Amino acid sequence: CQSSNLTHALFLGVLLVGLGGCSETRSAGASPATIEETQSIVEKETFLGQSKKGVLKFLDKWKWEYADSSKMVVAVIRDARRSGLILTSIKVTFYFDDRVFLREVAYEEMLMGP
Repeated sequence: CQSSNLTHALFLGVLLVGLGGCSETRSAGASPATIEETQSIVEKETFLGQSKKGVLKFLDKWKWEYADSSKMVVAVIRDARRSGLILTSIKVTFYFDDRVFLREVAYEEMLMGP
């Protein structure tokens, strides 16, 4: 049956991609895969001068891991994408002024692999 052959071909294609037939894949979920995507989300949902409480609410909404200190919050989007054996995570650092309002955001890719 022709539709059965098509189904098998589609299944095989999906399986091969899942086993690494694709050079770059993204982790499951709606988290961003690049610094540019991350920056776009951060700029749409936070703003300079925002309270630290507002930034933490944003991070909780996106379920990004973070560490909180007095004037800095460091968030990590783990395994944002994979290229072969290399995993890329994205680090976002939120800097706060003396009154604990957002003054700067920095982005960095972190690579992990063999």
